[in-house]
Amino acid sequence: MARAFFANLAPQSVLFVQLFLAVMSVPVLFVAILIEERSAVETRLRETKKKLSENYDRARDLAVKFMNAQEDERKRIALELHDDIGQRLSLLSNALDAWETGTVRRNDQGTREAL
Repeated sequence: MARAFFANLAPQSVLFVQLFLAVMSVPVLFVAILIEERSAVETRLRETKKKLSENYDRARDLAVKFMNAQEDERKRIALELHDDIGQRLSLLSNALDAWETGTVRRNDQGTREAL
C-alpha cells in the first residue's frame, strides 16, 4: 500500500517527502530530549526538597533541644543560687545568735564579777 502511494510520485517528490520527514524529526527529537531532561530535573528537585525538609526538621529538633538545655541550666543555676543564699543566711543567723549569746554570757559574767 505504501509502495502504491510512492509509485505515483516523481523521484523528486519522494526526496522532498524524505527531507521533510528528516527535518520534522529533529524538532520532535529535541522536544523528547527536553522532556527527558525536565523529568530528570524534576526528580532531582523532589529529592533536594526532601533533603531540605529533613535538614529543616533536624535543625528544628536541635533548636528545641538547645532551648530545653538552656532552660534546664537556668533552673539548675537558680536552684544553686537559692541554696547558696539560704545557706549563707542560715550561717549568718547562727553567727548572730552565737554572738548575741556570747554577749549575754559576757555581760552575765561581768555582772557576776562585779557582785
